[in-house]
Amino acid sequence: MIRLTDINTRDINAAIELGCRTMGSVFNADDPHEVPFFYSQITPNPHIGWSTCVSESHVPGRHLLALLSAEDAGGIEIPDGVIEKQTRALFLAFSGQVALPLNRIDLHGPVVRFNPHNLREGMHGLYALVKYRQPQQARNMADRMIADMLEYWNLDSGFDLERLKKQNVIGEKRIFIGHESRLIGALVRYYRATGYGPALQLALILKDKAVRLYNRALVEEQFRRMYRETVRDG
Repeated sequence: MIRLTDINTRDINAAIELGCRTMGSVFNADDPHEVPFFYSQITPNPHIGWSTCVSESHVPGRHLLALLSAEDAGGIEIPDGVIEKQTRALFLAFSGQVALPLNRIDLHGPVVRFNPHNLREGMHGLYALVKYRQPQQARNMADRMIADMLEYWNLDSGFDLERLKKQNVIGEKRIFIGHESRLIGALVRYYRATGYGPALQLALILKDKAVRLYNRALVEEQFRRMYRETVRDG
């Protein structure tokens, strides 16, 4: 059993500072791009590790949103170099032939693997840089990401994996809810920060599909319940 002592239960800023300190100290020194680790386990086998699916395409976006929001809202001092390293890792994810957050399959290879689950984190990282640092590179990349999403994604069939393959991107079919739909909030944040119309346009398209699927799921559940009750009552 692990026993914990001196747990902070009252000081929110101290807790945020500790979280920021962690996000600023998990860069992989053996990675030529120093991308932050994804895996972090304490027990039963303590280790940190890199992922072929969600390291550069997921982690820096999540960290940048948290770090820059903490700096802005709580006055947390982020150590020199942390934002720069996280930013380089995020831009690595967007260095493929399409402006979607991609991952390496090999630590020393190019970014080629695409999982739509990481769309939200990619946009969150770009949004945070635009809002709190305002580098033009992040704004350009975010606008390109929205354009490529609309180019390679279809409302009914999802991402065109064959077209992506021609751009040296290895994609995979995923269920809309839990993947593309997670992007809605990040797009709305980006729209509020920039007023960029296509961001709102894409958010509304995704929202309509999410609501439609949710309503369909409710109807299907009602039919299943009615069927169970019919069978039970004979």
